[in-house]
Amino acid sequence: MAQLISSLPKPYGAVPSIRHSLWYDIERYAIVHFSVGTFADKEWGFGDEDPRSFNPTDFDANQWAEACLAGGLKGIILVCKHHDGFCLWPTKTTEHSVRNSPWRDGKGDMVAEVSAACRKHGLKFGVYCSPWDRNHPEYGREAYVDIFHEQVRELLNQYGELFEVWFDGANGGNGYYGGTREARAIDPAHYYRWEQITEMIRELQPEAIMFPFDGRWIGNEYGIAGETCWATFSAPNNPVSERPIDLNMGILHAEAWRPAECDFPLRPGWFFHEHEAPKSADTLLDLYFKSIGRGCSINLGLAPDRRGRICDEDIKVLTAWNEDIKKLFSHNLACESSSIFANSSDEKCSASALIDGKPDTFWMPTDNAAPAFTIDFKQAIKFNTIDLSEFVELGQRVEEFAVDIWQDGRWQELATSTSIGYRRLLLTRTTTSDKVRVRFTQTAAAPAISHFGLYRAPASLALGAKITIVRNQQGEVSIRGGGDGLDLRYTTDGSQPTRDSTPYRKPFSLTEGGTVKVSGFVEEEQTGVVTAAYGPARTNWRILSVSLDSPFDNHGLAGVEKLLDDSPDTYWHTYHKNKQLSAPPHEVVIDMAEEREISVVTMTPTTEDTNGIPDRYSFAISSDAEHWQAIAEGEFSNVKANPCQQIIPLKQPAKGRFLKFAVRHVVDNGDYIKVATIDAM
Repeated sequence: MAQLISSLPKPYGAVPSIRHSLWYDIERYAIVHFSVGTFADKEWGFGDEDPRSFNPTDFDANQWAEACLAGGLKGIILVCKHHDGFCLWPTKTTEHSVRNSPWRDGKGDMVAEVSAACRKHGLKFGVYCSPWDRNHPEYGREAYVDIFHEQVRELLNQYGELFEVWFDGANGGNGYYGGTREARAIDPAHYYRWEQITEMIRELQPEAIMFPFDGRWIGNEYGIAGETCWATFSAPNNPVSERPIDLNMGILHAEAWRPAECDFPLRPGWFFHEHEAPKSADTLLDLYFKSIGRGCSINLGLAPDRRGRICDEDIKVLTAWNEDIKKLFSHNLACESSSIFANSSDEKCSASALIDGKPDTFWMPTDNAAPAFTIDFKQAIKFNTIDLSEFVELGQRVEEFAVDIWQDGRWQELATSTSIGYRRLLLTRTTTSDKVRVRFTQTAAAPAISHFGLYRAPASLALGAKITIVRNQQGEVSIRGGGDGLDLRYTTDGSQPTRDSTPYRKPFSLTEGGTVKVSGFVEEEQTGVVTAAYGPARTNWRILSVSLDSPFDNHGLAGVEKLLDDSPDTYWHTYHKNKQLSAPPHEVVIDMAEEREISVVTMTPTTEDTNGIPDRYSFAISSDAEHWQAIAEGEFSNVKANPCQQIIPLKQPAKGRFLKFAVRHVVDNGDYIKVATIDAM
């Protein structure tokens, strides 16, 4: 953000620090996960991974930097130590590091190489250091805290200027802990002595954002901020305990400036898994509107593969996304105005500041009774995207606003919204008008607006991201969403849908399986492609036995048989008035109708909420439902924050007719189980 103008009016409420201003300038950046978990095919390493497994064959930090530049990302936060405790630099604090790996003959320093690549390519550099360490024998005891502090100090001192220092909220639980293999609990608010870490960061990296103390998590790992999302929040006494709904929306006029960061992975998981694919460029553009367009930043998870390279497929998506953003915002239609009408306080705060492209100028009205501005155009323009920014150095002052268009000789309301802050993007129906008016209908102080823009996004943007594909147990496929005016076309052979593909009019049968691809067409534009791959339908599968099926069917959504459909909206759950009966462990046995060889099992959590989601599990297979062979067990790491389908490749294929799924534990020590779908293929 540019230098502030002199003689500013009095700020209202909490305001951003210089650190925040520098952070806002970056806007989009990456967080890169690459560790022993990559080679173990895990989301969260348990801490017992062998350092000798870490041996990327083609690592090049410059390739990471170039991938980020292709995606328009302005920085990299490197996960220097994840929960597995493995350090990507030759730290003095533990043997569990690159020093004891074959990579670079044990003499490598990946943090140094990524830092150098960032400087070379003009990117900002940041570090992530997990407080939780599932490897270290002293974790949970006082001695570990000193070790953790020294790790942070090494990262702050040895790798140049940092723009962000990132600490995770996952703390305590099962781990290797030097071979004890036990659960250890800590008090995350006090155990790590955060006040000392804060002092260290302020002294050694004064311009770095300390996450989540200077900012806040958005409350999910989808990258979606609340429709209302205030930059103000409560002071960070214990960020781990803050409520997801408050994190998502912020708190109006709270005492601290703690804007939200939207972190989400490009692929379903944070670490590389070969069976996963990246999100589409259309999905990323939709998330841009729901994150940056709601006053937040984007922290996009990139996952290099076992070579140590970001895949070409991922780079292709990043490049297309960046090109879409540049194309969309290349021309501000508001600059085609012939005049701007607004009451202004003085020349410094005139209405011309709304479209001058300068972040350090702003319009402020003299009369706050009915603040508004009107833009007259030389000729009628067509738009569907509204772009507003407050001059946040004066605080977040606007609580509600409305946008009107001049049509049929009168003003007609087009859109209303609430928070603006650093930036607000609103998607509307595509509209043609020669006048646009913005009214600030509720404010805490006179508005200070630094930018106004009108753009024309692809007409498909707001529609395409809502398309979903669902198949039921009988193999019938339904395509949902899209909205009025969207012509849905689909294929079932894996080919790309075109205008000549089959139009979707009603559900269709896909009992033998296949890859369904759907796209929507509106006006001259096409949405992105939504894909779902299915094996043979589980038409003849049945539930053989279950340890507990709740008597509450929740309006037809619940029941153990719902495990056999492909809908994330229906589920098996064990909720019972007697919580001792509801709590795990519980198990279900599925009859797959015939002897089958399987190589992958999956568990899909519910979309409704995170209550009851399993985080520890086991699978077994049998030919007679009496003699069982264990085929998979472990934990669904990070499933609370990122409740997507969990795919477990078996170490070797297994054969049988009966599949047993057991839940050993659920997130947050819950007292009932809730699962949408179980499958094997």
